[in-house]
Amino acid sequence: MRIIGMAIMAALAGARAQGSETQVNAGRTVTVCVERNGAMGSMPFARVTASKMFAEIGVTIQWWLKADSCPAQGILIRLSGSTPHDFRPGALAYAQLFDGAPRIQIFYDRIAERHDQIPAPLLQAHVLVHEITHILQAIARHSENGVMKAKWDYVDYTEMARKPLPFTEYDVALIHRSLANRAGAAQVASN
Repeated sequence: MRIIGMAIMAALAGARAQGSETQVNAGRTVTVCVERNGAMGSMPFARVTASKMFAEIGVTIQWWLKADSCPAQGILIRLSGSTPHDFRPGALAYAQLFDGAPRIQIFYDRIAERHDQIPAPLLQAHVLVHEITHILQAIARHSENGVMKAKWDYVDYTEMARKPLPFTEYDVALIHRSLANRAGAAQVASN
């Protein structure tokens, strides 16, 4: 009888821990809205790969393929197929952090031009993760290595082709802290 009682207590404790973990992870879900754009579609492989990269650090991405009805808290991604050469030369994308709603502009044409270095879908995934991370961290910064490196080089492209570039521990800490702050602000606003 005593063993059964201890088993029940352990099961209840586990259920409580699982419930609190679900609450913690609920604050780590991010809505990302992708603009559908002709030949670029909705980047299915890039979205799946980006989701896996974020899942490894405990963040869930909910993809919304209706950019025109993106929720207020969502991150809007726009795709450009003909970027002027003199607009942000060398950039594959940029994140708008502070002026209005968070949004990302992906220069799809520039990503496609690099097909000799890495397949476009893999590069798209890394660009998505990099820019989404800028918005999640809520600061304009880069790391010395990994997915948040300012400019990827040949070694990074080679590594990307083998496995996704990692987040640094500091990048993960910034993402988690920012998402916790965001969840706390949403909780206060709903009360």
